[in-house]
Amino acid sequence: MRSSTVASLAMAAVASAHTGFNYGALNQDGSVKSQNDFEADFKAASSLEGTDGKFNSARLYTMVQGGTDSDIISAIPAAVKTDTTLLLGLWASAGEEQFKKELTALKSAIDTYGDKLKDLVVGISIGSEDLYRLTPESKKSTPNPGAEPDTLVGYVKEVRDLIKGTALEGAKLGHVDTWTAWVNGSNSAVVDAVDWLGFDGYPYFQEAMENDIKNSKNLFDDSMEKTRAAANGKPVWITETGWPVKGPDYNKGQASIENAEWYYQNVGCPLFGVENVWWYMLVEAGAEVEFGVAPSLGAAPYYNLTCSATTSSSSAAPSATGKVKGSGSASSGSYATGSASPTGGYSGSGSGSGSGSYASGGSSSATGSAGPSSSGPATITSSAGRLTSAGAALVALAAAVAMI
Repeated sequence: MRSSTVASLAMAAVASAHTGFNYGALNQDGSVKSQNDFEADFKAASSLEGTDGKFNSARLYTMVQGGTDSDIISAIPAAVKTDTTLLLGLWASAGEEQFKKELTALKSAIDTYGDKLKDLVVGISIGSEDLYRLTPESKKSTPNPGAEPDTLVGYVKEVRDLIKGTALEGAKLGHVDTWTAWVNGSNSAVVDAVDWLGFDGYPYFQEAMENDIKNSKNLFDDSMEKTRAAANGKPVWITETGWPVKGPDYNKGQASIENAEWYYQNVGCPLFGVENVWWYMLVEAGAEVEFGVAPSLGAAPYYNLTCSATTSSSSAAPSATGKVKGSGSASSGSYATGSASPTGGYSGSGSGSGSGSYASGGSSSATGSAGPSSSGPATITSSAGRLTSAGAALVALAAAVAMI
């Protein structure tokens, strides 16, 4: 192949890759986000110091606005107004009745925004870590039900049928889960049903392995390779990853600003603009483990977000000084960033590989869900069976929505 052709293909790949954050449906104070709130989120992300505006995509966990039965989540008009691309999400762990409401909101969004939505949608995710939530590891830390492979396959078909003949007919459908869920052969029907696989990976929580920061890139790369091997040639999108600035120790995984910056520079930077990546997260909603790259909207980032041209995995790992840490050490299965319900979480499903779960082959990530109204990590379990801030908020919001 001529070098000019190779260069053109490389440039096309970079141009088509999306970079953004995960967004739940709740503000830091627990209130349901309005269109103005989402607009503020998206504007803050695209104007982060040192990023050249690259964080201009948003991953959502639900199509349903918090506190409503099946209204369109206000992130949609906010994205249209701010020209933010979208990885749409439909919450799939709250049962068929609730999923029907997700479908209703999706149809309403298509009918309302049509081609404006088509121009922004990167893909549609049916569920988030639902397969992980079926595992014993997840059930230790969350009561959320998850969804069986056959159920997810059915949901994927329902979405394909719904978008047929609409502005989103060409949208690529996928499912988001942990690498341990993807390599589990009993879940292969989901791989066959989707167009792409969403990968959630958090070396920080892989406490059954050597998960110190200097080995974090190796753990991330290894789990990505395993997921790609299980994908049967289908694209793998990085839907959640990050390293916390504050939180307890998980084996050798230590939360600190220095470690979060090292992970961003050595794991994130080589991927940005090359792969589809939705980082976890912009700002945290008061969780025990804080993943936000900034303390609040409009505030200066915790660390340098400018990607160095020389960044590589050989960069010296930071020391433990200057850590912003929570007290104590986490017990297995205690922390989880998942979302409890699709519309109510603060920012996205979290991370948290419970001991032995994320790293040892049992599904690792579970962003729990209770209903359609909470998306994002609050206090639900996520990638490793731990609980985050967005998940808990989601659970509360989901319970409220269920009573509507």
